[in-house]
Amino acid sequence: MLKRFSLKNYRNFKDEIMINFEDIAGYQFNTECITNGILSKMLIYGKNATGKTNLGRALMDINTTLYPGFRMQANENFMNADSDESFASFSYTFEFDDKELIYKYERYSVDKLKREELIIDNVTIFICEFDDKNFNFENLNFINAETANTQRYVQSLESDEMEEAIEMQLPFLRWLIHNVAFDNDSILLKLDNYVQKMIMIITGNNKRMIPMMNERFYQLLESENHLHLL
Repeated sequence: MLKRFSLKNYRNFKDEIMINFEDIAGYQFNTECITNGILSKMLIYGKNATGKTNLGRALMDINTTLYPGFRMQANENFMNADSDESFASFSYTFEFDDKELIYKYERYSVDKLKREELIIDNVTIFICEFDDKNFNFENLNFINAETANTQRYVQSLESDEMEEAIEMQLPFLRWLIHNVAFDNDSILLKLDNYVQKMIMIITGNNKRMIPMMNERFYQLLESENHLHLL
């Protein structure tokens, strides 16, 4: 379902890089790594400290953006130290039942968004410019969300009731998913289901992004039956 992913100015990735999961030209001999024309199994390797773990963290950023239950501490390194830009950029392209969904955003840190945009089948559903407080919600009807109380969302951004909030700027996509009664076949619910199931498991002495999942993972490895299922 994830077709492309790109990022820029995040940790050791100063310049934009992109992974195109539809680029299967060199994988004809490993067809078990391809599902519906998209690479579903991939190995990325390299020397220590070249950014493999950071790439995984970047890929998981959409998960911790929409579900901020376990974000990295805000004082950790986030943007590339050599860049002149003050924000990092993330872009995810999905395909659900022949519909293309692009979700992209820019953020200054783990707890401060700069911009957010959702595009479905070349239609821009919404754009949020948080610095200038410019919001375009004109095409919410395209996803049957025209009844969303967007004024309430904008007001929530100006509220100072939760000064200790993890996300000072609540992503509109997260708010939309949890405040509109979508049909079961909604593309946003399919995205929501996909993102919730994203998991990153880190071994070694690195900080664990999902500690409980890591513990459970190692327990499962002790069982041959569970290992087969994995």
